[in-house]
Amino acid sequence: NGEVNLSGTCSDVTQGAGWAEFDYVASDGGIVLVDITAQDAADPARNFRCINQALQPAYDRGEIFRPAWLEVVRHFRLVRFMDWMATNNSTLSDWSDRPRLSSCSWTPGVPLEVMVTLANTLHVDPWFCFPHLATDDYITSFATYVQENLHPDLVAHYEYSNEVWNFQFEQSQWALEQARQRWPDQGDGWMQVYGGRAAEMAMLLDAVYQAEPARCRKIITAHTGWIDLNHSALDAPLWVAEGRDRLPPKAYFDAYAVTGYFDGGLGQVANLPLIQSWRALGDAPAFIRMAEQILDGRHVSGEESGGTLAGLEKVWKAQKEIADVAGLALVMYEGGSHIVPDAAAMEADPALFDFFVRFNYSSEMGDLYTRAMEKFEAVGGEFFNVFVEIAVPRYSGFWGARRHVLDDNPRWRAIVAHQGADRNAGRAP
Repeated sequence: NGEVNLSGTCSDVTQGAGWAEFDYVASDGGIVLVDITAQDAADPARNFRCINQALQPAYDRGEIFRPAWLEVVRHFRLVRFMDWMATNNSTLSDWSDRPRLSSCSWTPGVPLEVMVTLANTLHVDPWFCFPHLATDDYITSFATYVQENLHPDLVAHYEYSNEVWNFQFEQSQWALEQARQRWPDQGDGWMQVYGGRAAEMAMLLDAVYQAEPARCRKIITAHTGWIDLNHSALDAPLWVAEGRDRLPPKAYFDAYAVTGYFDGGLGQVANLPLIQSWRALGDAPAFIRMAEQILDGRHVSGEESGGTLAGLEKVWKAQKEIADVAGLALVMYEGGSHIVPDAAAMEADPALFDFFVRFNYSSEMGDLYTRAMEKFEAVGGEFFNVFVEIAVPRYSGFWGARRHVLDDNPRWRAIVAHQGADRNAGRAP
């Protein structure tokens, strides 16, 4: 019992007891506001669902995913749930506080049941990222649910948090504070905290999957460019020394994950005059030069060259050597276009933003993706994990392989051509 009011970018609203119907036209920033304006505390308004009328029959049959979106992700053999689990800056610790199907919102994290259902529906391997504050009970309970409910043909991938080396995230600040308390004056201590806690996660997973170890894959991640730093996590001598019979963290894992981001320095302020001069030539010649820059940095070298594919290839080879010595497979946790132009420049010239959008979804960008995926495979990388399947272009980056669910572009087609072939061959893309 309650009173509900709908406003925002909706029209032709009609309401009855327990239902409301409205028209909605999708837009970049438009939202529909659902306000509870009166409430019966003894019998509150609850169980809100919002369903496209055309999808009502599918929903009534028990389907929970949009069919058009399923068609997008079914091209892949593995999906990483880092964002769905709200891994970065997570405050989640106890299993009793986990996101549930009955939670009022899934914004703080999608329930585990939904992630497993998606993996089973598409028959794809899931990759989970535990919150950095997760207790042993949380890790064990989570993995036990997956072990009992994931299709037996699928392999669950597990990672401790996300980019604990990256100080823009709370998990890195937490690890730094832990290191200061345990090992004062140790400059790489936060990475040893990461390696040690990740190893503890791996041992808990081994206990859950003791009877079926092949159904679990444990992954430790690296700072792709800072090669020496990664030994702190892989070896973690301070953590090893704290416990009896401890091995270096690398002994507890199956795979070693890096990134595959490239930008050629195209987003750097120092290179903006050159980009503008290319832009004046028109899209076709400009895009050729921009792709050449990303490929090998031939137009701008030094610090302004950013991440080129040629540079990435050298780093991947070095990381493959580290993985081989550790006895681990080399995989990728995120990769793709990392062009982030100067926001002030785009605000001053909105057409510049549109220019970068066109380049990021051009045939030249599609070719760069193909080359990147082939190069990673050539150095011995097991799979190139594209970040991310769908995202609206923004000043903060052009991350989405598609800009919306129904989008189609050369970049997307290049990914599908490579990843889809891997899936059909039974390999993780």
